[in-house]
Amino acid sequence: MRNFNRACLVASACFLMITLGLRGSSAKSGWQDFPQYYIGAMMIRTGRPDALYPTPDPQSARNPGWFDASTMKAPAAVVWGKYSDSETNRFMSPPALAVLFVPLTYFSLPVAAGVWTAMLAGAVLALGWQAGRVYEICLGRPSRGAGVIVLIVCTSLLAHRSIRVGNVSALAAAVTGACVVLLLRPVERRDIVRSAVLLALGATLKFFTLALVPVYVLRGRSRVIWMSVMLGAGIVLVTLPATRLAAWSEYVSVILPLQNRPSFTTENQAIRELLLRLLDVQALSPAVQTAFGGVKYATLAGLLGLLYARRHTLRFDTPATCAAALTLLVWLFAFGPLFWDHYQTFLIPFWGWLLFESRRGGFMRLIAFTSIALVVCPLPAMGWVRVPEPINSHLLIGSLLMSGLAVRRLVRTSSQT
Repeated sequence: MRNFNRACLVASACFLMITLGLRGSSAKSGWQDFPQYYIGAMMIRTGRPDALYPTPDPQSARNPGWFDASTMKAPAAVVWGKYSDSETNRFMSPPALAVLFVPLTYFSLPVAAGVWTAMLAGAVLALGWQAGRVYEICLGRPSRGAGVIVLIVCTSLLAHRSIRVGNVSALAAAVTGACVVLLLRPVERRDIVRSAVLLALGATLKFFTLALVPVYVLRGRSRVIWMSVMLGAGIVLVTLPATRLAAWSEYVSVILPLQNRPSFTTENQAIRELLLRLLDVQALSPAVQTAFGGVKYATLAGLLGLLYARRHTLRFDTPATCAAALTLLVWLFAFGPLFWDHYQTFLIPFWGWLLFESRRGGFMRLIAFTSIALVVCPLPAMGWVRVPEPINSHLLIGSLLMSGLAVRRLVRTSSQT
């Protein structure tokens, strides 16, 4: 059995190497999101953190991460001008993230993009392993199904999209997936430290790991949270000499509030973006916005209330813990301002839980298989495919089905305890 699973892991790695190689990063069209990190890191390396962020266009209603909604500052424009005369998306992440990319700036942009592509491929392979591991943990024993899950993940179009887009999402998702795997295991002292490090790192890459905090607390692992807070503060302090306080001030006061602006693109699968597309408007009316906010926070309150009611069971019920973590992540994505197609990689580790639940047969199997089928092929990311709503939002629908199945699992388990 171990040999079979290892063979599946090796086969998946070979498949990624053969199908990807460095082709996606050897041409300008394959760089996609990576230049924003490279340029940001170059600003840190050259001592120009004041040019880390763009100048938002006050006339634009769009998220300033888009090149048509902001202006790149002169030092950053000079760096990008060495490689292309076209525009690229802007750096919009916390300043500490730019510091992590500084080592890649010692390569030219094309070479650095190739290294980054290889790192993202490794992250996808890790996500496949994590999904298989979650399946085995829920099952309570080793299984060849874990190897099959790795193959499913690594051969999916979603995995390839998450690599080719060049965004940090796949790496952040692998870190979050590692947090989930450690959360499901019996608590050990070394796992407390590992979890804290991973939570702090994940929050630096993308803040989505914070969705796991309530589950860690209800699972009886509050020490992990306090330790991760201290580590996160340490990351900020260590990188502060390079980023300087002014960069953090600009991020908090200017950039972060504007990230709530809509993106007006079909790749964004958030519920608010779906409403904008269905209503064919640039902004929701005050009445709709109020109703949306009410549903958003009422849903969160309901989920947290359900998890609190299940707090005793969450300490020993592994599948229920998976369900709890999944519902919070889906809520954060669905009701947030951004739910890019490649954010689906954060849900890949839970494919193992979905396939475990499918063993119950009937309705559970139907929903589990349907939800995975809806997200393995991100149609909005394919420029040559244009489908109407709500078909275009199939990634959102698949995620909501996953969350619905998780809520059902929590409610049914609650009624049995």
